[in-house]
Amino acid sequence: MNDYADWYNKIYKNRPTYNNADKAKLDIIKNLLKNKNVESLSILDVGCGRGHYLRLFREMGFKSILGIDPSQECATRYLTDVPHIVSDFYSFAKNIPTNQYNVVFCTDVLEHIKPEDIDEFIKELTRLAPYSVLGIANHSDIQEGIQLHLIQEPWSWWEKKLRNIYNEVNYLESLHSNKFFFCECKR
Repeated sequence: MNDYADWYNKIYKNRPTYNNADKAKLDIIKNLLKNKNVESLSILDVGCGRGHYLRLFREMGFKSILGIDPSQECATRYLTDVPHIVSDFYSFAKNIPTNQYNVVFCTDVLEHIKPEDIDEFIKELTRLAPYSVLGIANHSDIQEGIQLHLIQEPWSWWEKKLRNIYNEVNYLESLHSNKFFFCECKR
């Protein structure tokens, strides 16, 4: 099992409040997607965690949603009521055709990726869908003695990185004194 799955299995087992829903984040996403076609839009939630966004998408009427998360512990405890796959992202993505989804949704994930792997990870997100909604944290997150946020950089750093991969990058909103921000990206 990879390090990510091991870490998150331990965290979800020992910290029942880890990754609780954030109403402000949910409201931003609800507003962003409120006028989208719920019948034809397919959404992949990469790093879906406890499934808060998947439930929101279902509540909004989206028919084609899928979450992916590496933690079996998280899936067993929190994802039984939503469509999901337990897998690391690369193992999942290698079997998925280009443009399989309309939207890749990835929040509270990119900061967890090793800096040397971040470009490849973002390129894979881009390959799976022409449109991405990204939520990125810029603060420390130590759980079980492990620093989970391996990249702690401001929006300017992320914008430059994303513009090297996406054709269009739009800053949407920040929360928690700029410790978290949303953007949308298009190929």
